[in-house]
Amino acid sequence: MGHATEDGHIQWQGMPVSPPQPPATSSSTPIKPSNPADRLFSTFTHFCHLTLNSIGKNMIGSMVGPMPIKHFLESFFPTSHIPRYCSMANSFKKGVSFKQTLKATGELDMYEPFIKEVKPFAPELHFINSHARGDKKNGYDFEIKPDVSVYHESLDGPIPAGCDISNLDMHIEFKWHRFDNPFLAPSDDDWDQVAFLGCSDTQQDTLGQIGAYAAAQLTSQLRTHAFSLYILCNTAHIIQWDREGTVITKPILYTTNPSLVEWFSQYSKVPPELHSIDTSVSCPSEDEATSARAKLGLQADMPMFKTAIPGSDDGSPLSVIFTIPDVLSSTPACHGTHACPTYDHSGDHMVFFKDSWHVNGPDMIPEGKIYVELNRNHIPYVPTCLRSGNVQCWPEQEMQMMKYAESPWACRQGLSITSHTHYWLILDVVRERLTNFTSCRELVQAIHDVLLAHQLAYALGLLHCDISTGNIIILQGHGYLIDWDLAEARNILKPHQATHTGTWQFMSAHLVKDASATHTFKDDLESSFWVLLWMVVMFSMSSFSIEEHSNFIRGTFESAPGGEGKWSMLVSQQKLKKDLFPDWPLLYQLLKDLVDLFAYDYYTPKDSDWNLLVSSENHSLREITLMQALPIFHHKQSIERLQNHDYIIKCFVTHLNSGTWPENDIAVMQHLMKINCWGEEGSSNVGILKSKHILGRILEEEEERSHKRVRPRHGRHKKCNTRT
Repeated sequence: MGHATEDGHIQWQGMPVSPPQPPATSSSTPIKPSNPADRLFSTFTHFCHLTLNSIGKNMIGSMVGPMPIKHFLESFFPTSHIPRYCSMANSFKKGVSFKQTLKATGELDMYEPFIKEVKPFAPELHFINSHARGDKKNGYDFEIKPDVSVYHESLDGPIPAGCDISNLDMHIEFKWHRFDNPFLAPSDDDWDQVAFLGCSDTQQDTLGQIGAYAAAQLTSQLRTHAFSLYILCNTAHIIQWDREGTVITKPILYTTNPSLVEWFSQYSKVPPELHSIDTSVSCPSEDEATSARAKLGLQADMPMFKTAIPGSDDGSPLSVIFTIPDVLSSTPACHGTHACPTYDHSGDHMVFFKDSWHVNGPDMIPEGKIYVELNRNHIPYVPTCLRSGNVQCWPEQEMQMMKYAESPWACRQGLSITSHTHYWLILDVVRERLTNFTSCRELVQAIHDVLLAHQLAYALGLLHCDISTGNIIILQGHGYLIDWDLAEARNILKPHQATHTGTWQFMSAHLVKDASATHTFKDDLESSFWVLLWMVVMFSMSSFSIEEHSNFIRGTFESAPGGEGKWSMLVSQQKLKKDLFPDWPLLYQLLKDLVDLFAYDYYTPKDSDWNLLVSSENHSLREITLMQALPIFHHKQSIERLQNHDYIIKCFVTHLNSGTWPENDIAVMQHLMKINCWGEEGSSNVGILKSKHILGRILEEEEERSHKRVRPRHGRHKKCNTRT
């Protein structure tokens, strides 16, 4: 995004810009709110249908291991940090402690014996057999059903009878068949050259399953990281999850090695910062919570949380009270953004709070500083940033994966860790999401406003890099561009293979096709077209049948890596018929102008085609007319029009000011044919738990897995449970 000069200024396209003073302590950032109408738009994932197999594939590059168990315990649970800790190793009896667990003849038979035999080593923990009592309200479109759910005795309220992801302390997942096991055992002398993760579909299903459980827990709670346990017959792996990635231990032979019971004992007794609790957040007083609920329009039983965000200039903190919004889960390693309207206690009004883990890098400028520069230069249609900065925390609460990825025991094949830091940000506006537009004209106006903000920011030397539906808000009939955390400085643009900046559904066909391509301002301009097209197809009446509607959305916006759907739509234009939006002729014409603009930019002429272009000075009107019908003419015209923002902004202005737009044609989500758990059209709109290849498994295995079938999700309330 930018870099600092020797005098501490931020350099954007050759221009020194004075940065704000660093905050005295911590800060926070905004997130896209949950909306059942929206697909899961994940900035850094390349899958489109959220399935366990695709989650597993997406996680492989961020999983570090196998970590020696002794190193794991010393790193995450140092006994010097546990007051009056007494080791449980002497209570462990080799070959006896888990004797009943090993007598099991199948996976289902392991749960209850394991719970009974592990409980004495961690009496502060409650182990619940939850394999048949899952959580449907978890941020996914399927039911979360860990085999065993673990809760701490400090939980406020009764211990759940099954899985309650908003109160879960950790999950334990059992497997019986080795072909399900994703963790390999490389020899001690080749870890630097090999991977320790399996790549079969069943192995990636398992990775996706435990990853989905961890992601749902991190999303629904205020935690800096999380722990879980994976058991395969007589071996166990302890796993630590954070927003950079995952670290997995070497297999533990838990019937002969006391390390597992020692870990449970230490885990149950560590202080909050080691237990993964976000200690920067507390519970407000009842009077404060009541005032916040009234101002935010929340129910009387909604749990509330409180934190203080330091001032960027004078250091005065801003105390805010908020609730955890329902957020769509993705993968554990991500921005982990929570964003919501928040109550400013001192000012007695609402502000917007964004809490996320932003990407670190030598060229990255914190999002809050970007807002400061945009505001300082009076860029319109950009909110004002009130507070921002890194969250101050204990060293144990910082992200760990970058450090452990360089360890001598870490398998490095395919490993790609991106550094993240916990970050807070407060904006001065509370707004409507783009999907709540009150008319198509307001939608078009909002995208026009965002393009104007984008143009002026680009002139300042900054490229947004993520024009998407979640990053455009509507305030008093105008659009505002938010989420500048992926923005880059024009003078250092380069390929971003690790993060591939942008939101998949709205990235240009160029970026979708080539993961190593450099992101330019033309890609952002094209993204504005995909945003408009997606919005009107999803939220306005058209002549599409439900089947045509569904095929168009999935084929164009959710096609596999390669972007064939977008290329096909631009080149053929078969789906963009004149009668597609019969009540909105101006909308159709705007879309047609934009399609022509970008389609001809992708046209690849032959060298000889350029000779067909003639000068108007020496040729007849007929010859010039014929030339203007040639693809090469339109290609040249598109190249010229995409040299800057002027033409595309002019298109929006022309159509906004032409004719009469319908009134009160508010956003109404259009029906799509749903996808069942096998990825086929059907009646259940859920994620895929397992791929078709599993159909060939023996009936016994199918029966064992049946209890993990997916089910729809609903909303939930979270309790204020910040254990201290």
